[in-house]
Amino acid sequence: MPNKLIAITAIPKDPCFFEDQNRLKRACDLLVAAPLNFSVGPLISLHQNPPDMLQCFWSSSKHNQVMTSNNIFSTLFTYCTASEENYLTDAFAYFLRELLERTPNSGLTFLNHLCEFVEEHGFSDHKSITISTQVTVEQGRPDLEIKDVERIVYIEIKHDASLSPGQLEYYYDQLQKSDHPQKRLVLLTRSKASQQETALNPSKYYHICWYDVHYWLTNLNTGNTICQYLASNLVEFLEEKHMALNKVTWEYIQGVPALVNLGGIIEEATIIALPGTKTRRSAGWNWRGICTLDNNCFIGIRYDKPLIVVFENNFGTGATYARTLSLEDTHFFALTQGEQFEIITKFIIEARKYAPIINNPSVSSPQSNTE
Repeated sequence: MPNKLIAITAIPKDPCFFEDQNRLKRACDLLVAAPLNFSVGPLISLHQNPPDMLQCFWSSSKHNQVMTSNNIFSTLFTYCTASEENYLTDAFAYFLRELLERTPNSGLTFLNHLCEFVEEHGFSDHKSITISTQVTVEQGRPDLEIKDVERIVYIEIKHDASLSPGQLEYYYDQLQKSDHPQKRLVLLTRSKASQQETALNPSKYYHICWYDVHYWLTNLNTGNTICQYLASNLVEFLEEKHMALNKVTWEYIQGVPALVNLGGIIEEATIIALPGTKTRRSAGWNWRGICTLDNNCFIGIRYDKPLIVVFENNFGTGATYARTLSLEDTHFFALTQGEQFEIITKFIIEARKYAPIINNPSVSSPQSNTE
């Protein structure tokens, strides 16, 4: 049984975002990229005090729960039955349509940038533009088709999959059969390395990457609350799916030694605070710290919250006891090295004092921590 949409409430400060059921259904169909049993239900009250953040409420025979999220694209992706690539295409197409409809000038600029049209030869009338997904041609389906009376653009979108042999060449040939005076083939992938998967001359297509789209979205300034909300949500979604990466800046030079220094302070503080305790350094993709082998504790930091030092039992995996130290609240970085050492030592002593720690033989080693 397909998921049944019970309600979507919101979009900040604009009670008319989903001013009718047709627009709401269009949003759901495009974003989920799968058939839905649609009903508005009694929860929608868009014209009375819309919430500040968008929330999506779902009921599902499979999940049998209500799910809420602040990110429209992430929430809908949770229940998507289509491929990630198709979902990404539909979500991107939905954003482009909303951008054109709500802020035509910004939408036209973004679209011409995406298709590499110079302004005087690019799209100029937002009302004449149609954006379609999975358009069927003789032997294929370009992911995205954007056209008006003068121009037609095929955009082939790739997530993790590779180009099929001859795929780009075929779409180029199909474009040449069109009566539109201006034709453009665009390849949108994660990396420029994807051009090695086609024998088509680079002069015959425009190759952009998702990190380009991420950059454009980040710097988009439409002056429209809804468009900015959707753009920021799409940026977050691309980052969640690793379609875009954050830039490494010069802070890296001092950041890595500082992280190592913090690890050293935590290690020495543990030795002083818990004398005689056997310890082992523990580091992974998401954490760095010290594991105490006598009582199965983890003392360290997680990279998603680098200003919080944690003390947890069960080596930090499924911890039932945890204490935290905020480096920000303690003005840690303004302290001398001796003061930093003492404050972490005191934290470990107090955390251990109140910890109901029981040895857990089922946790064989700190290396089992895979958070």
